[in-house]
Amino acid sequence: MKLQPQRQISSSLLLPGDKSISHRCLILSSLAQGISILKNVSLGKDVLSTQNILKTLGRKIENITPSDLKVHGEGLFFNPVFTCAEKPSVFLDCGNAGTLMRLMMGVLSGQTFSSTLIGDESLQQRPMDRVADPLRSLNACIELQNRRAPVRIFPSKLKGHSLQLQVPSAQVKSAVMLAALYAEAPVEIESSFLTRDHTENLFPYYGIRIEKKSPTGLRIFPHPPIHPVNYTIPSDPSAAAFWLVAAAISSQPLTVTSVGLNPSRLGFLDVFKACGLSIQTAFNTLTPEPVGTIFFRPQTYQGFEIPKNMLPRLIDEIPILCLLASQAQTDSIIHDAEELRFKETDRIVAIENLFHSLGMQVHVENHTLKIPGQQKIKGGCVDSMKDHRIAMTAAIASYACHEVIEIQNAESAEISDPYFWKNIFSQKSQAPGGVFIERVLE
Repeated sequence: MKLQPQRQISSSLLLPGDKSISHRCLILSSLAQGISILKNVSLGKDVLSTQNILKTLGRKIENITPSDLKVHGEGLFFNPVFTCAEKPSVFLDCGNAGTLMRLMMGVLSGQTFSSTLIGDESLQQRPMDRVADPLRSLNACIELQNRRAPVRIFPSKLKGHSLQLQVPSAQVKSAVMLAALYAEAPVEIESSFLTRDHTENLFPYYGIRIEKKSPTGLRIFPHPPIHPVNYTIPSDPSAAAFWLVAAAISSQPLTVTSVGLNPSRLGFLDVFKACGLSIQTAFNTLTPEPVGTIFFRPQTYQGFEIPKNMLPRLIDEIPILCLLASQAQTDSIIHDAEELRFKETDRIVAIENLFHSLGMQVHVENHTLKIPGQQKIKGGCVDSMKDHRIAMTAAIASYACHEVIEIQNAESAEISDPYFWKNIFSQKSQAPGGVFIERVLE
């Protein structure tokens, strides 16, 4: 795909429903006893993979609209419908969705049937032992291939346990929380870092009992009655981050409405504030997830520094924040970003390739990135490496470039944001579902 220099952000942009929350709501609704209505569900390919897996496991999901769904839950334990007398191992394709594979490892660990989770070439290169090891401490029987997928999960009786998480990942924590629903006794989780807390917020909303033991410690009680819900999923703040950076590097004001404002997801807004950009938020609702409006006004800004302990709150936004850094008045640094090497690609390598393809500089020392400010973005050909965040970052670079940018494997952006290219090319997006962003004209 070739992009001419962009000069104007569309006056009405669509944002998808939050991808992380969509995964979790679909899974929890399928475990509930009754029918849940989920509105503004992400239509990204990752979340469609979640729907397909749940249907394979015997759950009925109906479309009210493309993004509004009726999920028929049938209780805590799955009872897949097989065509032969014995229950064979069911194969479940996660596509490119790492979150889906890791969450389903937790759900499937306590089942009475065997299952195998597979994915595309990219997903099958991502480490899964970080999830398998804590699940094994609950007595889950999981087999990996060289620490990676395919993931074979065998029937087992899960036990109560107290464990310390070693990886700063909400996916790992959520997998353990979901597995804990099938345990014989409560499961306690402790960690030394804060991560996204969508699962902690949603469990009580579905009637699942948990106790907060410390800022990073939880106790989950097994075998709860899970209640169906009627819930509108907020718009994805990670998707909004790309348009806020587009506004910053092209000096345009922007107001983002009906977006998720969970503090565990807003590290990128803290970066905006730290480098001197004008950003404000206003809350509309707080339960089960904070939702509201982001107000942005453009101005010159300085470079920034991101320490390691901040990374879990903005790990998905690092590529677009690197682009923001390249246009700052001073240099920026992102410390100890090793976790980027375990995403859809080795994102440190992908960011290096992106910058070099567009004539820019980024200096990498081990897992630390140093980005000079006031860089000129040149045209060029960017290989997204089939990573949606890299493809989207390359496209947003066109808002500060005077030459053509060509993006290989540009369609990967639809993995998380099915509206992204419509927003790039259309002044009025007409895609179904989603929530609008309004660009405030001065």
